Amino acid sequence: MFNELSAEATYDPQSDLERVRAILLGEDNRQLKQLADKSQLELEKARDEIVQLNQLQAEEITYLRAELQQLQETLASIESLKADKSELIPEIQEAISNITEHGVKSQRDDMAKAFGAIMAESTRIQIDEDREEMIQALHPIMLPSINSAVRDAIREFQRQVDERIKQAR
Repeated sequence: MFNELSAEATYDPQSDLERVRAILLGEDNRQLKQLADKSQLELEKARDEIVQLNQLQAEEITYLRAELQQLQETLASIESLKADKSELIPEIQEAISNITEHGVKSQRDDMAKAFGAIMAESTRIQIDEDREEMIQALHPIMLPSINSAVRDAIREFQRQVDERIKQAR
């Protein structure tokens, strides 16, 4: 009989485990099975969401890499332009200097008239705004000229007085 039983029954651990669960848990086994199925569905859904998020993340990384590449190229072109302009600045400065020098030499009188009017107006405004400061600034320049003019005027006056005295005698 034992042989008959062993020949009929084959050992399947999964189905044997299911039978033991059915005996022990009864109605709860069905609920556990439903809960396990529901958990499995939620797990699959979560995996799908993770896959989608990974795809979105990969797309975002690709987009950001393209943006970074574009920004790096823009930066490189800006730096190239900057380097080119840095080389041009001394040339431009020299050209402007040459043009200005030529203009000043060839049109000296016109330049003097143009700047003279500007400087006269600027000096007038400066004198109006701060008379004392202008006096202090001009004092060392003007004093020798004033002294010389006063000396010359006194000498001329003395000469004229001496001449009149001689004529009166």
